[in-house]
Amino acid sequence: MKGCLIAFAVFVIFLIVLGVGCGGYVAFKTRGLIAEVDQEMQQLHQTNERWPFELPEDGLLLEARVAIFLDVRDQARQPIAEFLASMDRLEGGQDLGMIEAFREGLGLMNKTLSAFRDVPALLNDGLIAREMSLDEYVWICETVHETLVKAERDGDAAAREIVLGLEEQNREVNIEVEDQRVSYHSLRRELERREGGWLPANLRLVVEHETAITESPARILLDAVVIQTIAPHEDRVDSGGDSGDDSGDMGK
Repeated sequence: MKGCLIAFAVFVIFLIVLGVGCGGYVAFKTRGLIAEVDQEMQQLHQTNERWPFELPEDGLLLEARVAIFLDVRDQARQPIAEFLASMDRLEGGQDLGMIEAFREGLGLMNKTLSAFRDVPALLNDGLIAREMSLDEYVWICETVHETLVKAERDGDAAAREIVLGLEEQNREVNIEVEDQRVSYHSLRRELERREGGWLPANLRLVVEHETAITESPARILLDAVVIQTIAPHEDRVDSGGDSGDDSGDMGK
């Protein structure tokens, strides 16, 4: 759980510093927020004790579990979607007067603070309702994206089309976390560096769910936030190996 709270704190601070100087308001609004998020983070990690997850020996994604992942992901992405919509309104308001710009900036900060609190809470609620652990959720998320990244690298046309769609939906929010920028671009670079291969069966399943995976910038940014800040790869308990397949049975 190393760095989780720090990561989210930096997430909030960085996004707030978009040119709207309201430090006192932010300090007031964030009072007690860290404690709330700390509790949600603890509960998130408790799902690993309630529903222990072991990496499947064959490395295969299961249709039913992927469906649950997509459902939980869709529920948890809403605060990020609202934040991105507020940011779009602020960035597109070049002709806004000072008061209107201040109101939009204030709304953006409220959406940011809501995302800070609500994303882990919604993830926790969704996982508990569907009896899935955080470990399994993150493994599925990583496997989906790692399969696409490595299959695209190996020249698979279907994977390339989806990766291009993800790149187009990428939002350059650039959340600074320990000298790291969190976005789909940074997630892709991280997955490219990992050892292991990819399984054709996993790619086929991912392709079947292409729309759900790529249709929303909020979903894609949520994936990056989860993998890189809520449950970083190096902080998770080793349950038997990486998500990639090292057997050599890889490719199209």
